[in-house]
Amino acid sequence: MDAHAIEEILSCETLPSLPATAVRVLELSQDPDCTVNELAETIRFDQGLSAKILKTVNSSFFGLRTKCATIDKALVVLGMRELRNLALGFSLVPAMEAAYTDEFDPVDYWRRGIYSAVAAKIIAKHVAKQVADEAFLGGLLQDIGIMAMLQALGDPYQEVLGIAASDHRKLAAAELKAFDMQHPEVGALLARKWQLPDELSVPIRFHERPTAAPPELKEVVCCVAIGNTIHQALTYDDKAGCLKRLYDQANRFFGLDADICDEFVKETATAAKEVSRLFELDTGEAVDPTELLSKAKKLQGDPPSQKDELSRGAIDTVVRDGDLIDAITGVMTRLAFERHLETEFESSRESKSPLSVAIIRIDGFASIIENEGLEAGDVAAIDAFETLNDHFEGTPGLRIGRFDDATAVVSTATPIKELVEKASSWRSAFKSSKQHKTSVGITGCASENYNLFSKPRQLLALAYRTLDAAEKAGGDTLRTFEPGSDKRAA
Repeated sequence: MDAHAIEEILSCETLPSLPATAVRVLELSQDPDCTVNELAETIRFDQGLSAKILKTVNSSFFGLRTKCATIDKALVVLGMRELRNLALGFSLVPAMEAAYTDEFDPVDYWRRGIYSAVAAKIIAKHVAKQVADEAFLGGLLQDIGIMAMLQALGDPYQEVLGIAASDHRKLAAAELKAFDMQHPEVGALLARKWQLPDELSVPIRFHERPTAAPPELKEVVCCVAIGNTIHQALTYDDKAGCLKRLYDQANRFFGLDADICDEFVKETATAAKEVSRLFELDTGEAVDPTELLSKAKKLQGDPPSQKDELSRGAIDTVVRDGDLIDAITGVMTRLAFERHLETEFESSRESKSPLSVAIIRIDGFASIIENEGLEAGDVAAIDAFETLNDHFEGTPGLRIGRFDDATAVVSTATPIKELVEKASSWRSAFKSSKQHKTSVGITGCASENYNLFSKPRQLLALAYRTLDAAEKAGGDTLRTFEPGSDKRAA
């Protein structure tokens, strides 16, 4: 991350700023001696804000059993934290609007914010009720870094926004390539400048990288991340692919099944239009969630959890449509890669063709992130994947996937010996051009040893153990293991 550029952005005079009422609300909410009456009086002083809050808490989105006629009553019913978050949300929306440029699309921006916020709160009320308020505001404010970068960087940043105009998932990679920074980090720094508490700044920072969030705030971040995917399912063309991704995320993060996810989608579509009106924001045409889900299910077929395997054609569709693609590097996510490996394992075993797997890790990758930040890790990963694609171009059946801090490469119809030669050549070139050392573990199946494996994940696990051997040897090396033989090579 370019620290000098970040400082220039944060010192930009035209950046959105917290209105006076929001500043005072924050101060009072963080004061352990603050009374309910003090906070109520501050909100009542801003009549416009007070009216919006009362209208919102009495809406069907909140579903209160009794109506709140005064801010004092709202405070008693909702509590100080939720009222603080509503006050911040209503105060910051006009601040964001003041930062618009002629070419900026506010409809797309607020559609993502409102839909994600509503979905995040709905999910949190189901799985982690105590963070529902922060989940809503985290979703609403997740992209404040975009507004900051737009104001500070101007036309060059507008061009980057154009690259990801139809798919927000492409934005972070485009930002990193153009500016060596990303809007989640900029947004989090702006939130800290405003002195927002961690439970609000952390979801902004990690909404696209929930697995990297601090453990104590991972629940709220995961709610916002799933909220983003619900927004995509409701608004992107690839609805079937987004729905698959939603099912996977919800199951991994909270153990939720497809049926409850479908209910979340329906609730979000209905509530988002009401919340858009409450915030006086244009978020585009309403979405019919029942029709959406019906069409998506037809395109999607049976969920992977029910079929436990995908045909070769289905995997190609998943990859082509970007359902399970890593937003930063553009390669398969771990889930997509493992599904692909299942398909290729069965196919190769039937045809008695070789199947080789390599696990690659940049030495000291965790230290890069710890010392230089996530963006530095992303840069290193992008460099690795770009050079891997170039170096392995033309390799039969090549697939590349990102496994958090490691890279998995599978090459069908390629014996271990050939993969070793290519991997060795790539390691030398990558070390020379990018100054990164790597450790590699390679294993594989041939016609005579498929009987040693009942599941393809056993092959993947063996590749990981071989990688461990390379790292225990001091790193900057390659190790191989051929099942059923004593063959090992450095």
